[in-house]
Amino acid sequence: EWTKSHLEAVLIGVVLLVAAAYGAYAFSTGQAKKAVDAAKALNEAQAMFQQAGSLSGPQAQQAFNQAYAKYQGVVSGFDGTPQAQAARLGQANALLAQGKAADAEREYAALDSRKADPIAALAGFGRARALELQGKAKDAADAYQQAGTAYPDSAISAAALAAAQRLGTPIAAPKKS
Repeated sequence: EWTKSHLEAVLIGVVLLVAAAYGAYAFSTGQAKKAVDAAKALNEAQAMFQQAGSLSGPQAQQAFNQAYAKYQGVVSGFDGTPQAQAARLGQANALLAQGKAADAEREYAALDSRKADPIAALAGFGRARALELQGKAKDAADAYQQAGTAYPDSAISAAALAAAQRLGTPIAAPKKS
């Protein structure tokens, strides 16, 4: 009896429930497609960067510029995704490969969050490398030391500490987390 007297409200509730379920499905499908599209775009940029590394002279410069532009497309098209963060690191790497160490240093510094994340660890190491290429040995040694100790569980820790020692900074053992 209650259902018959409230049939309109029950039908509206069922329609809203179906619409909410469809909306959730469409959202999750859209997010999955966005992640796949971002991964494809990032892979294209990385392939272009790797290809540029096998070239020399003006051809390499042009290829690194193209890779930078591809990475920029990932950053702007998929901002807020892990792929965009990786593309920012790719941009810094492309700048460094082009000999634009000061620009690369700024990009790396923006990514170096000191959080236990692989992008931040690589950015810390890249920043130190950019400083070294600029001839700032003391700053580079300090940056290598910081990268080695700030990211003790990362793959770059030992390399960073060895680079710091090579540049004359005594090694302080990293604190494992």
